[in-house]
Amino acid sequence: MTLTVPASSARLAVFGAGGFTVQLIDLLDRLACAGRAIVLVDDRVRGERFGYSVIGADGLLPGDAVAIAVANGAIRQRIAERLPRQAFEPLIDARADLSAHAAIGEGVIAAGGARVEPGVRIGHHCHLNVAALIAHETVLGDFVTIAPHACVNGNVAIGNRAYIGAGAVIRQGRPGAPLVIGADAVVGMGAVVTRDVPPGSTIYGNPARASRRD
Repeated sequence: MTLTVPASSARLAVFGAGGFTVQLIDLLDRLACAGRAIVLVDDRVRGERFGYSVIGADGLLPGDAVAIAVANGAIRQRIAERLPRQAFEPLIDARADLSAHAAIGEGVIAAGGARVEPGVRIGHHCHLNVAALIAHETVLGDFVTIAPHACVNGNVAIGNRAYIGAGAVIRQGRPGAPLVIGADAVVGMGAVVTRDVPPGSTIYGNPARASRRD
């Protein structure tokens, strides 16, 4: 597993004060108990959230380590591009199971129960939610979101900013011929995907089909 983690003495600034950040509160509590200074960053919220101060982006310090806990991949990308000089920190729950033979990009967040198998490559700022499975030799682009209990079987290629909904199942591809989920595609919750998904499309159902608006 390839992880680059800034010095633990740096203050951790977690972007977002919404639902995904709430899912990570127990993980943040464990870091805080170990002495880590943590703030949440959200320009729409002020005050406190689960005991953590919420600041605006203008309160970010040059030495802060940053994690982006915003569910929308396109918004995550915009935030990351605004902060090219910050150190982006992965947040990996101790209950996640990431193979030592997987490559993990900067700023990845993996919640409890997430499983990443050998040969997987995960791009920058991806979210692996509770109990998400990323099976062998799958490739995730940057800013991909894998929702709770989604199952991405082996030899799948997922494009930048794609969203895989809760409980979705992606059929296994073949070595050299992966099943492809295009960039910015949305796979609805519970969908069973058996074929390639074009970029920017929205699919749902079993077997998964394009929505009418696509």
